[in-house]
Amino acid sequence: MKDELANTLWSYCRMQPLNEYLEEHRPYFTWSEVDDWIAAGHHVGLHTRSHPRCSRLTRSEAEIEVAAPAADLRRRFSLGFLPFIYPFGDRLTRELEQELFEKDVFDCAFGIRGMSSCGVPPTRLERAGAEEMGARWAVYGDLAIRPFVDGIQNRLGQS
Repeated sequence: MKDELANTLWSYCRMQPLNEYLEEHRPYFTWSEVDDWIAAGHHVGLHTRSHPRCSRLTRSEAEIEVAAPAADLRRRFSLGFLPFIYPFGDRLTRELEQELFEKDVFDCAFGIRGMSSCGVPPTRLERAGAEEMGARWAVYGDLAIRPFVDGIQNRLGQS
């Protein structure tokens, strides 16, 4: 009911239609800006379609929220590697998370419960605290993701 409640609140506040507001204020990248981002050497990750509580998603809802957007991102930007970062750190069930991982929907998944230690499976990575420890995303992201990127590239026969 999140979207329904948000729309009701939006109308109570007498805001302009949401699509007009977002077009005017543009809080997100356009597809062209994402192309520029990637061309500048940055990575792209997935954060779901609408920020749901992932632990509550059914298999079919996970298809809509995670798998379909992941497929779109991979296709649109020719991504060989796609990390998944959970909204609110709220993870899918382990079974569903593992199923999506094995189907190559995403290549690793980050929660927010502290830092991950070496040897953690790629579906169980954590990212909270990285900034406080002095690691910035430009460094942390590369250090955390590089082994997975290398592994994916090796699987695809790239280097």
